Amino acid sequence: MKLRILTSAMCAVLALPVSAESVTFSQAWQMVQSDNNGLAASQANVSRYQNLQAGKKSLNLPRSP
Repeated sequence: MKLRILTSAMCAVLALPVSAESVTFSQAWQMVQSDNNGLAASQANVSRYQNLQAGKKSLNLPRSP
């Protein structure tokens, strides 16, 4: 009797409609970029060093050979 109830329950669960929204690669990549803290930290680090380089150029110091 338990096996029959279990089988009926499993069939009912598996028969539920599964709805998954299709996502394009560019949409998925956009979601990864917006939700990944590691990528955000790396981008912030790149921006920091770009700003340091720009600041160094603004000092008008002589260039090293």
